[in-house]
Amino acid sequence: MWLAELRGHVVPEAAVHDLRQNARVAVHDSIGAMKRQSAMRSISDAPQDGTPVLVKIKDDLAPWEIKPGHFGGTKRFAGLHAVMRCRGDMMDWCFVAPLGCGGLPAECLDGWWPL
Repeated sequence: MWLAELRGHVVPEAAVHDLRQNARVAVHDSIGAMKRQSAMRSISDAPQDGTPVLVKIKDDLAPWEIKPGHFGGTKRFAGLHAVMRCRGDMMDWCFVAPLGCGGLPAECLDGWWPL
């Protein structure tokens, strides 16, 4: 079964799955290496100048849950590691990804590592 096109070429479903799996493994390995290099730092010590850092989002985000009906609520991010940045403004911590506007308050984060 052919599911995807890559630069004008049809790619078999198995190849797309392999690419996704390889990307997951690479991200997992990178996070593991980063965590081994240094201990997690307090989020209060993180840069507030927009520098991207790796953060650990708390496992329990129930106290910060947003209204039902919004983009999946905050629960979908619980326990994840993510690259985020803070500019010290009212946006708090924003994802460094095309996820739209918004972010999480520092209280939702366990800590950070430099990239």
